[in-house]
This record gives sequence, C-alpha cells and structure tokens, in this order.
Amino acid sequence: ICSSGFYRTTSGTCQVCPVGTYQPSNEQSSCISCPSGTTTNQVASTSQAQCVAVCSAGSFYNTQGFCQICGVGTYQPSTGQTSCISCPSGTITLQTGSTSSTQCV
Repeated sequence: ICSSGFYRTTSGTCQVCPVGTYQPSNEQSSCISCPSGTTTNQVASTSQAQCVAVCSAGSFYNTQGFCQICGVGTYQPSTGQTSCISCPSGTITLQTGSTSSTQCV
C-alpha cells in the first residue's frame, strides 16, 4: 500500500511526494501541488497545511519551518533554502537579510 505522502507510479511502485507537493490519501496515482507561492519543507508531506510561503532570498526556513531573515554576517541568494551562507573569513554583512556575497565587506 502506498501510504499518504506517497503515490503509486504507473509501474506499480510507491514514490515519495517531492518537496512542493503533498498527498493526504493512500493509494493515489499522483501528488497534489501546493498553491502558488507556497511549498513544503520536506518530502512525503500529507496535508496542504504543510504548504508554507516560499522563503525569499535573504531568508531561510528555520527548524520550525518558518521563514527567518539571514543574520548579520550571512547571506542567501536563493529562495526556499534551509540555511544562510556565512561570509568569507574576515568579512561581514552590515545588515540582516543580505542576498549576495558582494554584501560581505
């Protein structure tokens, strides 16, 4: 049985629902995409309630699954990430929410 969070492929195998999708029911043939502008933080999501806002550049998903602004000394150029990137040794950003290594001075 393919449980919730998974779907059955045409070849009959169970596959995990990828990030950005969910499946609340057993034995389904596909996963359901999150609404526009939202995604899941992990694979095998089972509810639309697990679809959260896509974290913008300059922020990341914290361990509670919420968007958190990158702190001073870090940056994140991409959306939907789970951490920020530390500035090179000896440099720091001058503000929170930095989106580029060029902001490390």
